[in-house]
Amino acid sequence: MASFYIKTDLAVAGPFTGIEIREASLAGIIRPNTYLSHSGEGPWVAAAGAGLFCEKGNAMPHPAGTQVPTFQTRGMPGAFMGPFKLRELIGFACQGMLPPGTELQSDPSRPWVSISGTGILPACLRGDLVRLDDSGKLVLRTVIPSDLAARREQLKTLISPIERARQIQVAGATAAPLDEVLNRTGVTSQIDAQAKSDDAAVPRDAPDTDDDSAESARADRRNEAFGFGAMSVTSTQSSSKEERRRQRGPGMVSRFWSVTHERIGRYIRPQIAAAILLVLGCVIGLPVGYTAYKRMPLPRQQIVGNWVGVVNEARSGKPTFGIAFRENGSCVLMNATGQSWSGDFTWTKRADDRKGFRPTEEVVIRYDSAESYHAEGIVEPSDGHLKLGGFVKSSPLLDGHPVRDLYVRRDGDRLRVGYPVSAQWVDGERKLFAAWAEATAAPTLTLDIASQLREIPDESPEQEEIEVGAISIGRAIEVAMQGREFDYKGRKAFVNGCFAFSKQVDAGTLLERFGAPVVARSVQEFEKPLTFGGPSWEGASLLRYEGIEFVVNPAGRIVFLAIRSSDR
Repeated sequence: MASFYIKTDLAVAGPFTGIEIREASLAGIIRPNTYLSHSGEGPWVAAAGAGLFCEKGNAMPHPAGTQVPTFQTRGMPGAFMGPFKLRELIGFACQGMLPPGTELQSDPSRPWVSISGTGILPACLRGDLVRLDDSGKLVLRTVIPSDLAARREQLKTLISPIERARQIQVAGATAAPLDEVLNRTGVTSQIDAQAKSDDAAVPRDAPDTDDDSAESARADRRNEAFGFGAMSVTSTQSSSKEERRRQRGPGMVSRFWSVTHERIGRYIRPQIAAAILLVLGCVIGLPVGYTAYKRMPLPRQQIVGNWVGVVNEARSGKPTFGIAFRENGSCVLMNATGQSWSGDFTWTKRADDRKGFRPTEEVVIRYDSAESYHAEGIVEPSDGHLKLGGFVKSSPLLDGHPVRDLYVRRDGDRLRVGYPVSAQWVDGERKLFAAWAEATAAPTLTLDIASQLREIPDESPEQEEIEVGAISIGRAIEVAMQGREFDYKGRKAFVNGCFAFSKQVDAGTLLERFGAPVVARSVQEFEKPLTFGGPSWEGASLLRYEGIEFVVNPAGRIVFLAIRSSDR
C-alpha cells in the first residue's frame, strides 16, 4: 500500500494512507497548495496536481469502488455513537473534540482500538497538521507561509487540539456495544439453564400458579446501556410492586377524569361538554399531527415521473436539464449542454439527523460547493434520499454539476432535487444543507414527435452544414423515414437516418416540448459514423424518444436523427 507524507510549515508529517489523504482533503485540512510526496525526503507535488482537487479547487470524492470505512466511537461526550466517516472524525480531532481515551471500531466483529498511535487522527490531535488559537480558530500547518520565522513565533502562542481535548469531561457512561451485551446475556442464560437442570432432580411441592410467575422471567434492561448486561427481577420484587400499585389506587389521570366528569356534569349538558372536549382535542391535536405529518418521509412513488428544469431567465430562455424516475428503478439525467446519463437509482431509508454526536460548540463540515445558479438550503427530515448507480468513471451531471446521491422534495407539481454540500452542528443538533435545482412536471404529448417536427419550415443552412450534407430538420425527418444509403467502409449501408440541423430546435427545445427522453447517454465509439462524411460526433449525446433518436453535440445542437420502430 502506498504511503504519503505532508510537508508542513516547519516539519514533515506522515506516513498516511491514500484514503486518509483524500478524507483529509474532503475535511478541508489539505488544500490545493499543500505539498505531498511518497517519501519524507521529497520530491514534493502540490495536491492540486495529485488528483485530489478539480479545476475549481473543490475536493474530489473517492474513485468508484473505493471501500471507505466508517467508525463507531466510545469515550466521547455522551453515549455510544456512530457511524462517523473518517472526514468527520478528522474535523472533530482538529477542533479538540476527541478526548485522548476515545476508542474506534470499524466493524462489530473487530475489537475496539485507541486513536493513539499512527495515522491521520493522532497527527491532528498532536498538532502536526493544525493548531488552535485562544478563540478556538484553526491555524492550518499544511499550507507553508511565506514568513517561516513569524510562523515559528506564532506556534509558541498556539495550543494543540489534544491540549484542548483533555479539558473535555465525559458526561455519563458510554454504552457497551450490542454484541458484548448479547454475549453476556447468553452466558447468563446458559448458567440459569444449568441451575434449572440441577434443581429438577430434587423433588419439590407443586408450585402455586400465579401471574407473578410469568413476570419473574423477564429481564430488567435499565443497566444494559451502561454495560452491566441484563438483570433478572425476582418474584418477590414483582409482587411487592403489584402490592404498592394496588395500595396507591387509581392513577392521577383516572382520578382527574372522574372528578372533572362529576363536577362539569352538574352545570353543563353532556353534549356541550363533548363539544368543548372536541375543540380542545383539535386545538392540541392538530399542531401535533401537523408536525408529525411534516416529518413523514417522502414516499418513493411521489418522485416517479418525467420532470423538466424550471427556466432560469438569467441563464437561458429554455430548460437546462430534465430528469426522469421510473417504477422499475431506472433514471435519466439529461442536460441541455454537456453529457447526459442513463442508469438506475436506489431509494434509501434516512436515519434521524437529530441523533448521534452532540457537540457543545458549532461545527461545520463542507462536502461540496454549490453552483451559483443553485439555491443552497436545509435538508428537511421529510425529504427523500436516493443513490445513483450504473456509472463507472465520471459521475452523472445534474444541470452541469457532478452528483452521486440526491435529496428530493415534492411540492405539488414541482420537484426539488438537491446534492449535499455541508453538515452543521448547532446547539447539539445536526443539520444537512444541499444545493437545490427546481423542476416541474413535463408536458403531456398529444402528437408524436416526428409529426410535430415535420411542421417546422425549412431553414437556410450555413456553409459548415452544406459541407457535411446536413438537411433542415423538417425535411430530414421525411428523408429518414424513407431511408438513405451510406458508404460505410466501402460498403453500402441502409439507415433510416439523416444528418440534420436546426436553429429553432435544440436540446433545450426538446426538453421544453417533450420532456426527458427514454434514454440519454454518451454516444459510444462504435456508434460514430466517421466514414459517413458527416459532422464530428466527439462528445455527442444520444437522446432516444418514442419512435425517434437524436444525436446532439456538446453545445446541444442536433447533428443527426433517426426514425426507430416502436418495438425498439
